[in-house]
Amino acid sequence: MDIDVDVPSFLREVRMAAPESLQGSILQMEDLWERRLWHQLTLELERFFNDPHSSGSRMRMYKDFVGTFEKNINQSKLVGLGLLAKEECKGIRFLIFF
Repeated sequence: MDIDVDVPSFLREVRMAAPESLQGSILQMEDLWERRLWHQLTLELERFFNDPHSSGSRMRMYKDFVGTFEKNINQSKLVGLGLLAKEECKGIRFLIFF
């Protein structure tokens, strides 16, 4: 994915809108992203995505944030994060027209 996102601004915005219980995790992500610690950032994202309070923000985090560094992380972890994010799509019906 070739994403042109101002990551620090994006994470700051997400952190300000997040429940207080997740703000520390997002702050940690900001630090890890700035330091380019992809493995540790991936682990923090897994914790975030597995937290029930992150429901409703996983898809946006995956699409707008994970996509900015997806080539730098373990591909099986990337798929795992994608599967956790797609859980937010349950109940959404897609119509396919041929």
